[in-house]
Amino acid sequence: APGGELWLDAPEPYVFFIGDPCEVELLTYASGAPVAWDPNELSCTASAGILRVKLLSERKLQRSVRHQLTARVVFPGAGLPAPGEWRLRSSASAGALDDGRTTGF
Repeated sequence: APGGELWLDAPEPYVFFIGDPCEVELLTYASGAPVAWDPNELSCTASAGILRVKLLSERKLQRSVRHQLTARVVFPGAGLPAPGEWRLRSSASAGALDDGRTTGF
């Protein structure tokens, strides 16, 4: 993608909710205040607990700049979900930028 890509991996059995257009929110905090990406700048696909967000515009992800990705997920199981590991990866045309992991709550 021109501006880069984001991948969000969810622990089983979470499922991402994807509509048309892409129903995620991406914010960039380059100057401190959040700047929202337009939904037309994003394209989403999801399968097997992995959400892939392509950045279609010429705006780019920047190393060491805070970005915030918000997506809707569904827990299809009964009862409370067990905490699991979530992983967020990002890349740009120059290669991988970040790879972060956190345990759910």
